[in-house]
Amino acid sequence: MNAAVHTLMYSYYLLRALGVSVPRGIMMFITISKIAQMVLGIVVFAYVTVTKLQWHKCNMSNLILTCAILMYLSYFVLFVDFFRKTYRKPPSSLKENEPSPHNVEEKVGIQSVGGTTAFENSSAIFRRKLLTGGTSAGVPYSDFIQ
Repeated sequence: MNAAVHTLMYSYYLLRALGVSVPRGIMMFITISKIAQMVLGIVVFAYVTVTKLQWHKCNMSNLILTCAILMYLSYFVLFVDFFRKTYRKPPSSLKENEPSPHNVEEKVGIQSVGGTTAFENSSAIFRRKLLTGGTSAGVPYSDFIQ
């Protein structure tokens, strides 16, 4: 399973490095495959732990067993968190006055007046004010920021 998942994963990286757009479904499949791989690792090492606790002969040291379980658990948590942050839709419970976290123009305060764009509270506007005497393309900066 490890070889198959890594083959998929590194093929994806190769395609992205070559500038090929990869469908979202394939990216999700790779992440789900990594999560399944971690679950399988946890199950295998849980089985080994139970076997050792029942006093069956097992050549795996307790240190290796503990490290393996901690590794698989930590990777599981990290991949689930990555999946949640990357592929889940944002909550639609935004208030009407609250800007959308996905609307860059609202988020950084971009305003447009007469076809000219300005960023609110930007040090670039302040520098341009000093250099141009307070106008941009003949439009006073006070018209941009209300």
